[in-house]
Amino acid sequence: MMALSESVIFADGHLTRRHKEMIATLVSSQNECPYCVDSHGYFLRVHGGSAEALCAIQKSDLDSSSLAAEEQKLLRFAQKVNGNSHEIDKADVDSLYAAGWGQPQIAEAVHVAALFATFNRVANAFGLQSQGLLALFEGQGNCALEIDPE
Repeated sequence: MMALSESVIFADGHLTRRHKEMIATLVSSQNECPYCVDSHGYFLRVHGGSAEALCAIQKSDLDSSSLAAEEQKLLRFAQKVNGNSHEIDKADVDSLYAAGWGQPQIAEAVHVAALFATFNRVANAFGLQSQGLLALFEGQGNCALEIDPE
């Protein structure tokens, strides 16, 4: 898993590392994975994500003004990849094109969202708990979202 992460997630590609961390945090929040929400929320902050954007993503508030319009569309798409991939249609992809995303970026978003769905299930199955990384940003307006590991 770590080797795959290093080549797909932990590097800029067609999407920036920040965008990948946004997707990872959103999918991990949807899947209630405390380990991944904490670690990828932390890396989102490290790679330039604001506390407001992190909180919005953790709460799936994708209409938040802390997210750029094109990021809102990308995250809605990633949310659909994670929860309802069988419903994705041409209109979903066309919406991303209209927002300025290209085919390689869209493909990478699909891969990141799908990989995180898998990673979340593995982390949850092994009972991995939050490492408390976001606490390092304490006092900087972090969202107090708690995910119950039970």
